[in-house]
Amino acid sequence: MKLFKILTLSAVALVSATTLNAQTYLRITGSTAFRGATMNAIKNSMTFSNAGEGYGYTGSSFTGASFAIFKGTMSSPAIGSVIVKVNWSGSVAGTRDVVQGNAISFLDDTTTVSPGGTGGVSSTFESPAVAPDMSMSDTYQASTKFPSTPALVDNIVGVVPFAFVVSKTAPAGLTNLTPQLARGLFKVGFLSAALFTNNNADASDQVAGTVVYACGRDPFSGTRLTALAETGIGVNTSLAQYDKTATSGSGNSSAITNINVFPADTVNGVAAGNNGYSSGGSLSDLLRYGTASVTDDNSGLGPMKISFVTYLGENDASRAVNGNGTSVGGGPNGARYLTYNGTSAFGGRANLVLAVNTTISSTTVTTVAADTVNLVVGDTITGTGIPAGTTISSITDSSTFVISAAATATSGAGGISATCFLTTSTTISSTAVTCNSTTGMVVGQSIKGTNIPVDTTVAGITDGTHFTLSNNATATSAGTATLTNLIPLPIRNGAYTFWGYEHTFWKTTLPGTSTTDKLGMATKFKDQVKTTDYFNSGLADDTAMRVKRTTDGGTVLPKY
Repeated sequence: MKLFKILTLSAVALVSATTLNAQTYLRITGSTAFRGATMNAIKNSMTFSNAGEGYGYTGSSFTGASFAIFKGTMSSPAIGSVIVKVNWSGSVAGTRDVVQGNAISFLDDTTTVSPGGTGGVSSTFESPAVAPDMSMSDTYQASTKFPSTPALVDNIVGVVPFAFVVSKTAPAGLTNLTPQLARGLFKVGFLSAALFTNNNADASDQVAGTVVYACGRDPFSGTRLTALAETGIGVNTSLAQYDKTATSGSGNSSAITNINVFPADTVNGVAAGNNGYSSGGSLSDLLRYGTASVTDDNSGLGPMKISFVTYLGENDASRAVNGNGTSVGGGPNGARYLTYNGTSAFGGRANLVLAVNTTISSTTVTTVAADTVNLVVGDTITGTGIPAGTTISSITDSSTFVISAAATATSGAGGISATCFLTTSTTISSTAVTCNSTTGMVVGQSIKGTNIPVDTTVAGITDGTHFTLSNNATATSAGTATLTNLIPLPIRNGAYTFWGYEHTFWKTTLPGTSTTDKLGMATKFKDQVKTTDYFNSGLADDTAMRVKRTTDGGTVLPKY
């Protein structure tokens, strides 16, 4: 009898231990344009307090990574030990893979993680490959080639803005894109710059003229689908997009010497030219190269001056313009935002992320690429080996600056990633803010930070060190703030129309309830993006959004 009791208790203990150690997996794919918000939502929904918990990602940028893994605990809802894996393949590809149950690559469970995040992890994938449970999408399911079987559960979690961007060596007068010009450019592949600038000196038949080339994403991208719908090109229309085939130099000296139509994707049956980049980050880097002397290998023309025009999500556009997360082109010496139909929804100074070299016990910092041009004295700077509360004291030259506190470590090969923030001081129930500098700030741009409510913008610029907010500060204290290039008002009021809704998709058969298993996790992430972390990639679809649309690229109508 005692032996029976002992065996029974042992069995119960074993089952309990197995239950406690059981992990719920959720695999997510889809939109690269909204991945910043989704990555933060996943991280902010989990805790990493136990041994072996944390997150890791490929590349150097957390919000720009193509693959990531999160190992932790989810207590609200009380799901327990969870592992979340992401593969950002593009909105259309994500919709396809959830609909069809296609097995795709995700990082292996053995991937190195840490509570603060480990970048540059090895791209070692689990075997066999596994189908995703959930997808993020910039487009409606009905707009894709996978519209009906099965119909996915669709939740709109925000508004995702897009931008047309021109490469850094474009003529100064190339500032605007119309739907007519977009249709000509992306169908033919190139146009004379004079069609954009109304300046004969920019014409391609002139000695100093420029040829504007189209570049873009592959057919599995939601950004591409939205751009084609918005401009009237047609979501299934074949394009003529180009890519670099040879380059020279590095950093500020990075230059393209040869181009050709984008190579075909024979696996997926995508013809040359109609193909494009699978990642918005890689596409944004293309716009940062010098293009003063380029040969078109397809036509044999050149060498000649060219420029590129493309479409990008908010984060990738900021990378192209500001240099965040890239070593191409040297810091903010990059691409430019275009107005669309004469209206802009982007501008102003954004927080910089740059690679720097530090030396222990020294306040002198050098950049990996010569990119100090948009650094501002007094900005708060953070990074490994940089003490908390450190600011930029002075800027020595194009590659060197001085910080207010000595570094605590010497950086390794390739430097460290440093982020610069506006240094601020707020007063409770007041819109007035004192900062280190309003240089480059524009009225209307989004801002978030210490004591600053969500959905706040710059309401006015008082002088060189003072500005006002659209909402009252929530407390009195010193702090920091993040400026983004997004100017929300033209989108919310309907004047700027190059935007779409961000969706979460999953099958009706996803296991669990709204508080358990995979469905509980998916619901938590959906709610976290919708209510909190959308700021990292877009806008909330709330009362401030005074317009709506029911199809991708469809008519923008008032909600009121």
